[in-house]
Amino acid sequence: MAVAQHHGTRAQRADNAAERADLRDRMNEIDQRIGAAQASRAITRTRASELRRKLITARQSYVRVTRSQGFVSAAESASYNRTLDLIDARLPQQ
Repeated sequence: MAVAQHHGTRAQRADNAAERADLRDRMNEIDQRIGAAQASRAITRTRASELRRKLITARQSYVRVTRSQGFVSAAESASYNRTLDLIDARLPQQ
């Protein structure tokens, strides 16, 4: 029984690592999109700063959680994705 639980834990950690990597990639992509939108003057510098502040807050929370827990729960992941969706909605579509 303990061996089965250990293997399950290992698989869950791999899934969580993939989710964490996806979140990091998405945060980096949105940061780049903010910069591109500002450079092309599709959004103002003020709007870019506002969106970056929200992104930085989410990123800092993400780093703090992963360092303290070693994983991101499903609820935390959903919360980060909602924040990223809100930021994404305020960016011009490419």
